[in-house]
Amino acid sequence: MAKLGMWLDLALIFLIALIGVGMFVNSFSIPPGFRQVLGAGAYPRIVAVVLMVLCVAYLLAQLPRLKGEGKASTEGSPMLRDLQVAKRQLLGTWIAFIVYLVLIPVTGFFEAAFVFLVAGIFVLGDLNRKWLLRSVILSAAISVGLFIVFRVFLHVYLPQRMLFRG
Repeated sequence: MAKLGMWLDLALIFLIALIGVGMFVNSFSIPPGFRQVLGAGAYPRIVAVVLMVLCVAYLLAQLPRLKGEGKASTEGSPMLRDLQVAKRQLLGTWIAFIVYLVLIPVTGFFEAAFVFLVAGIFVLGDLNRKWLLRSVILSAAISVGLFIVFRVFLHVYLPQRMLFRG
């Protein structure tokens, strides 16, 4: 069973690295902005390179595990338990991010950001009702702050909802 988990980890890392490659390649199709030094595609390229470097670093760190070394010493260790929690948090954050991307055109930026923040803060903390209430309150405060900064002070209009449009 441990071998299956190891191969699933490697498959997930490979998939994330492929997403990084796709981001890097697609970033060249982003048209440059007006009078930009680096262009609009520079930020996605940087994120993609960092993502791919982290994947390679993770794979290099897993080489002893692939060779079968140190398997018995990690069983039941606090570090292994922390790793399991980190995997749950990472997966939950990715799921929340995907839901966020799907919700933006349907509900609008601020509503989708609120849902993403609630889910993200909840997943990263303790999974109980008290933490859920705290994440809802904190997410509401952040969403209102984002609205005030972008709409009121900067006059930047972010994506609106298309839920009830014809």
